[in-house]
Amino acid sequence: MKTKSKANLVLMILGIFLALSHIFANNLIFYVEEHNKSMLYYDIIISEKLNLKPAKVWGIIHIDNNWSATKDAGICIGNGTYDNPYVIEDLVIDGGGGGSCIKIENSDVYFLIENCTLYNTEHDGIYLNRVFNGQIIDNDCSSNEYGIFINYSHNNTISGNTVNSNSRGIYLSRSDYNTIIKNTGSHISYFLFLDYSDNNFISKNIANSNSYGIYLSRSAYNNITGNTANSNLYGIYFYYSDYNSITANTLNYNSYGMYLYSSNYNSITANAPNYNSYGIYLLGGGFNNITGNTAKYNLDGIYLQSSYDSNILENTANNNNVSGIHLYNCFTNRIWGNNASYNRYHGISLQYSLFNFISENSANGNIHVGVYLFGVYSVGNPIFGSDYNNVIRNTANFNEIGILLQSSNNNTILGNALIGNKICISEDDCIGNEFKNNSCPYNKGDEIVPANAPPFPLGQILVASGILIVLLFIIIKKMKK
Repeated sequence: MKTKSKANLVLMILGIFLALSHIFANNLIFYVEEHNKSMLYYDIIISEKLNLKPAKVWGIIHIDNNWSATKDAGICIGNGTYDNPYVIEDLVIDGGGGGSCIKIENSDVYFLIENCTLYNTEHDGIYLNRVFNGQIIDNDCSSNEYGIFINYSHNNTISGNTVNSNSRGIYLSRSDYNTIIKNTGSHISYFLFLDYSDNNFISKNIANSNSYGIYLSRSAYNNITGNTANSNLYGIYFYYSDYNSITANTLNYNSYGMYLYSSNYNSITANAPNYNSYGIYLLGGGFNNITGNTAKYNLDGIYLQSSYDSNILENTANNNNVSGIHLYNCFTNRIWGNNASYNRYHGISLQYSLFNFISENSANGNIHVGVYLFGVYSVGNPIFGSDYNNVIRNTANFNEIGILLQSSNNNTILGNALIGNKICISEDDCIGNEFKNNSCPYNKGDEIVPANAPPFPLGQILVASGILIVLLFIIIKKMKK
């Protein structure tokens, strides 16, 4: 009986297994088929779901005013009008170490190059020569000699491109009225280079970790605003470039945040060059306006050498390691309304500088000197100093020395507030300086303390010592009684 029951149980289990076996078999076949599908199948499904366009590998492209033939070859779409420009997009071009990946010449129709990857050429990712009305947008032009080269070309837009690891990222030669915005580039000799190029708009680019961030050579009337150039040798560099506007750029951790060489009539406004060796450095040139910038935590905040007739107005140059504002061999500049406080050595310093006007500045809490004028001398005979300057109505409080003059002659020091300094005004090896109406509560009137003198006059020290000795004598005599 038991044997028969066991047999029946085995038959029942076998029947159930056979009944369900087709389900297991179908599931097994489905699983295998799914895993045997090609990656192309999945690429198609994903592209359909996300509406992505797969990139196309292409050879190098040269268009010389022959857009119709280019369109017939399937390289572009559109008809070249403002509303329907020719479009080259989603290409991957390996230059093979040769010429430009995309070269366009002698064109004035409207066109767009977008979302292409262009690399490995000894020349250019994209090259425009005598071209108008082009748009170069969101391309990766890295690992070339030049990422994007614009030559004799005008009214083009270069936006959102990446130009890493080139010799030069974006290069403009004799090209005007172009818009260069929101591009990025690092590990380049020059991120953006303008040569004889005028009236271009350069904004919101990011140029970090290069030799030069933005470089202008003999270029004028350009607007450079809202860019970031950090950790470069030079954040912004001008060479013989005049009448440009440099506004609201962030320039940190460079050797030079901004460096202008023999450049004139430029407006430098509301920039933030911090944590550099030099925040703003001008060598030569004149008639520049440096206004409303914040230059902190540099070696020197604002430094002018051999510059003339410039305005340094309403800047903040605090917490620098040497000086807030320093002029070396400069003349006829106006330093007005600046805050140069809490610097390690000097708030405002002039070295070998003549005929400058220094007024309405705050130079407080500097470790050594608030306002410092100095030159060179030999055995008490001045040779060349900071002469004929006007230091008027400044506030130089809570420094070691409020105003210090060394080997500097014929200066006018008038109406300055000098509170809480160890020494209000000190001069050494000077002649012909005029001091009037300076507020100096620790000295009598405009009494000047010679350099290296103690903070209190010797007569006061002797009187105080005599009084102290008398008091001690009286105390000792009383104790003996």
